[in-house]
Amino acid sequence: MTILVGLDGSVHSAATLSFAADFASAMGVDVVIVHCRSKRRGDAELRSEHDIDMAAEEWASVLEEHGVEHELVVMEHDPRHGLIEQAKAERAEVIVIGSRGRGGFRGLKLGGTADHVVHHSRCPVAIVPGIGGKVAGGTAVLGVDGSDANRLAAQWAIHVAERTGGRIEAIFVHDPMADSYPHPMVDNWHYQGQEATERMVKELTDTTDVEVNLSDVAGHVVTTLNSSATFADAAFIVVGTRGRGSVRGRMLGAPVLQLVHHAHRPVVVVPHR
Repeated sequence: MTILVGLDGSVHSAATLSFAADFASAMGVDVVIVHCRSKRRGDAELRSEHDIDMAAEEWASVLEEHGVEHELVVMEHDPRHGLIEQAKAERAEVIVIGSRGRGGFRGLKLGGTADHVVHHSRCPVAIVPGIGGKVAGGTAVLGVDGSDANRLAAQWAIHVAERTGGRIEAIFVHDPMADSYPHPMVDNWHYQGQEATERMVKELTDTTDVEVNLSDVAGHVVTTLNSSATFADAAFIVVGTRGRGSVRGRMLGAPVLQLVHHAHRPVVVVPHR
């Protein structure tokens, strides 16, 4: 298996490559670097072969420092489609991409390429706005809500933790106003989705030795997952593409969209299909 990383030589590429190298080293897999040269209007000017060679040397040195085998693929293709097509061809385990590239508008947190890839990829996509903690032996923050799509994200997070010797902080976020709503005065009352979440986490943790800690936190999903990841110095945050209550047919649920736009460290979005 391989990890595919899309690089364009922008200032955001350094963090993207650093995360990909750390992740690949911890997982014990190879890296395929993809550089797409597109003539799509609005993209940065195509770089010369000399510039690409110079950048390739820098990229290779980072991967070699981590002991990661790699190859470079340069294609004349719109990166929005080229990365997905190459990931299919390589049977990539994960696509790693920066949150913004050369063509991003100032002030936008998520560039057009990253937005397209996370909406259409059939394999997990890691969007990198900045660097988190170490992957090997480190912590992943997992957003949980008990939905079917979320189960796939939880399974992926546990699979990675088993291979990297990591641990998981599973965070169930409930509406802080929920306690003020009328509800039965019984000891076993649960927030919406909490019982399904606890059941799912127990089923998954019964089949693994990975340390998984489940917390119930009142707050907004985005701010809570961000703050939890910062507190735990997490390597990344893991979420499913859709959660409980998402509109049918929509690829990404609203909280996931908000998270990938506002996260401070890598977010891995695991598709539900």
